[in-house]
Amino acid sequence: MAQFPPDWELFAEEDYASFHRAPPNNEEPGMNLLVPVNRAGRASGPFRINIFGQPFFSVRFALKQVMHNLPPALVDVQAELLSSLDEITPPPNSTTTVWDDAEDKYKKRSLILTKPDGTAFPEGEFLSYLRSPSSDKSCLGASFRWAVAGCPATAGVQLELQSLPSQARFLSKPNLRGDNAVSVLLRAFVLNSDLFDGSTHAGPVPLLFSPDLTATSAALTADPYTIHADLGLVFNHFIHMEHLTLADAVAYLQRGKARKATGSAAFSTASGSGSAPPSKRGRFSQLPARDAGNTCIPCLVSKIIWLSPQLLFTHRIYSFVL
Repeated sequence: MAQFPPDWELFAEEDYASFHRAPPNNEEPGMNLLVPVNRAGRASGPFRINIFGQPFFSVRFALKQVMHNLPPALVDVQAELLSSLDEITPPPNSTTTVWDDAEDKYKKRSLILTKPDGTAFPEGEFLSYLRSPSSDKSCLGASFRWAVAGCPATAGVQLELQSLPSQARFLSKPNLRGDNAVSVLLRAFVLNSDLFDGSTHAGPVPLLFSPDLTATSAALTADPYTIHADLGLVFNHFIHMEHLTLADAVAYLQRGKARKATGSAAFSTASGSGSAPPSKRGRFSQLPARDAGNTCIPCLVSKIIWLSPQLLFTHRIYSFVL
């Protein structure tokens, strides 16, 4: 846990879009919050979440956990969803990915179906079911998305695999496609992250990216509270999500109006707005910009290492069984 202001880590602006952190060996999955700032130390653009620790995620579950009214042939089918690091990483200024349709994942061999004896389920039977006539197409099939959400058990963040019993094309209403949307929770696990201690700020300690490291360092040293309110707006995107049972999700979708989810902000500042800046002054680690001809960004190697995407990936796959 870190007090506000922390020992800021500053990086060159040009490294923002391609930033990746390679964790030490055997480290569990984690996340960094990347925030661009200007020379005055104010947040100046969309934040980005960087998830690290493994290149692929494998989650297993029963098909009946995500689809309702299955025919007898599909009731006992087991599913495995394979997702790459890129597929689970939210777009800028968001904590969730878009909804992916189960049929699309199946065609791409990212969703694997097996019978109880472990043999492959016939492809034609599954596709025929998804394309069968239905009086309520909004609740036929399933969709998946990943979310970086608040973790009540740790007061930190967790990665969630969420689903809804509907084809993705029917999940287009704002209250369904936004970060704060209802879902059926398939899997959640804690993400390692540096966090503020909650005394004057709560949420992940961000990595800052500036066009002028010297000017930004001077601005935040002179007035550590400069970025306080800006970070509060960023932290409001992290939510304790509203999760439904599969039956409740079906009823929710069948009502048709897609009410706003009741998810709540995961982080709040205990001390309120505060009129005076904290007495502690932040210290800085200024990291030079990456040479375009190098694949490794120079840094404080004793603490952390940044690698290009080509060097980041290993052959480890984390598998989760429900």
